[in-house]
Amino acid sequence: MRFDRRMPHAHLGDVAPTLVGRRGVFSFAMKIESPALSAGEFLPRKYAQSGNDINPPLIFSDVPEFTQSLLLIVDDPDAPQGTFTHWLVFNLEADTREIREGETPDGVSQGANTRHENKYTGPNQPAGEHRYFFRLFALDPRLDLQSDVTRGQIATAMAGHVIATAEPMGRYAAGRNAVGISL
Repeated sequence: MRFDRRMPHAHLGDVAPTLVGRRGVFSFAMKIESPALSAGEFLPRKYAQSGNDINPPLIFSDVPEFTQSLLLIVDDPDAPQGTFTHWLVFNLEADTREIREGETPDGVSQGANTRHENKYTGPNQPAGEHRYFFRLFALDPRLDLQSDVTRGQIATAMAGHVIATAEPMGRYAAGRNAVGISL
């Protein structure tokens, strides 16, 4: 099977990537959920830098069966200097179905976030409201990259290898007690 290159870039929102194979056309729509929140509720401050600065628990479902690895990017496209990358986690095993609160699964690699740290860093903008995306990608290979890679290097390595995506978005406003999120 191959990724249908006529589809838009990997940031597809609600549109599922399409695979074209010998037996027909297949469409996939992965999901990310979190037991820490529900649509319309607020993410506790402990996931922001002003709290405990730990990652929220995430649950993955509907991952295509021929996925070789998963990649998670958490970012803020509303940062004043351009997109701020909060977390890059790659080479998650294809059968990974959760990331526990405050933990990174064993055996994965973490790229450098915008602060040049290989770890999660939560929301902390100085003013206004920002959007935060949790972007999960199912890939057909494992990425042959070392830790400390940048988001640009990861984007280059994953080009043409995205099988499916999931992309929930949350919001954070400076001075509020919680982060609003919709999954």
